[in-house]
Amino acid sequence: MKFVLLKKLLHPLLVSAFISLMLLFILAHFIFGSCQTSKYHYMIQNHWLPTSWSQTQTIGVGKYKNYTGVWHSYFESGNIVYRGEYVNGKQVGKHVFWWENGVKMSEKVYRDGVVVSRLDWDVSGGVRR
Repeated sequence: MKFVLLKKLLHPLLVSAFISLMLLFILAHFIFGSCQTSKYHYMIQNHWLPTSWSQTQTIGVGKYKNYTGVWHSYFESGNIVYRGEYVNGKQVGKHVFWWENGVKMSEKVYRDGVVVSRLDWDVSGGVRR
């Protein structure tokens, strides 16, 4: 009797339906979850979805009022564009931008939303004045 019940549960159609639902839920999580959950959430929502679907196309913390945490942005290639920390929507600490080739573009240090220091680099990595 137990074998018959197990055989019914493992019917290929039921297993296929279960796997399909799991894949659908994973896709929905990538599309509608926070773009800051992972690099891949950001890439899918800002580069791979049609713009009419994107939740964060405006690219920025402004969409998230009083955001607290580290914000990351990525180029379509997957290389990082920006990394910066926010507390209650204010920029704090070091905020770094990179060129698409991976070279640092600029580095700003914030205290309570105000820039206290700044360094800039050109595409080849030379310091700009």
